[in-house]
Amino acid sequence: MNPGDEGYWESPAELRRLVERPTNNGVVLKYMPMRGDDFDAPGGIILQMPPGYVLYRHAHECPRIEVVLSGTLEVGEKTMGPGSIMTADSHEMYGPHVAGPEGCTTVEFFETFAASWKTIYSTPRGPHQVNALAGDLRPSDAEGPELVGR
Repeated sequence: MNPGDEGYWESPAELRRLVERPTNNGVVLKYMPMRGDDFDAPGGIILQMPPGYVLYRHAHECPRIEVVLSGTLEVGEKTMGPGSIMTADSHEMYGPHVAGPEGCTTVEFFETFAASWKTIYSTPRGPHQVNALAGDLRPSDAEGPELVGR
């Protein structure tokens, strides 16, 4: 199945509210659990980001690996292109990442699928974790750029 095929971007029903959040600001998401509804098993997310989109600085509670599939992604002083790989350990902050002028599509794999929607932010009060599936939003005092397109 390819990104242009009907039904490609459908995520499991219990995760659809993550895909349809108004804070996604033009990002198209596909959640891919590796073991059905066992969200403690590994899983992945495909992120299709529009040009100039800023992915905020954050961390997750498990290791992750991300591969750029198409377009470019500005990561600090580097420009990552198709085939570029980024990793982060458990609780390691990463970002901000900025999608290039043609946008960017990546696939991100998590050791524990549920950690993909449990995001940790750095705040003046210390680390703060939110659960997007439960409807939590990024804290207003989180360090780094807002979750908005440029």
